[in-house]
Amino acid sequence: MKIKSVNPYTEEVNWTYDSFSFEECESMIENSRAAFSGWSSLSVEERTKYFSRAEKVIRQNTEIYAEIITKEMGKPIRQSRDEIEECACLCDYYAENAAKFLKDEFVDIGAEKKVT
Repeated sequence: MKIKSVNPYTEEVNWTYDSFSFEECESMIENSRAAFSGWSSLSVEERTKYFSRAEKVIRQNTEIYAEIITKEMGKPIRQSRDEIEECACLCDYYAENAAKFLKDEFVDIGAEKKVT
């Protein structure tokens, strides 16, 4: 089956894609599980490097991504560029703050351990 990407503004077909078979989907799911396992074993410092790199790649490809968003959603290119900038800023924000957000924290809930 073919999947079509249609520009909602012009109603022109942007791209067509082949859908995936059940087996292809199963394989992608398994690959995702394996990738998650590797990702979850990384330290926070290692993960933040990926977010910093993602921010740079997003900014380097702003026009490419903005054009895709505009064609896919029919929105003005300026709004698409703003979305790309927001994504880049979020990557930068989490790269800078992940260690602080994920550090261990003692929360006093007022409970006491009873010794019996």
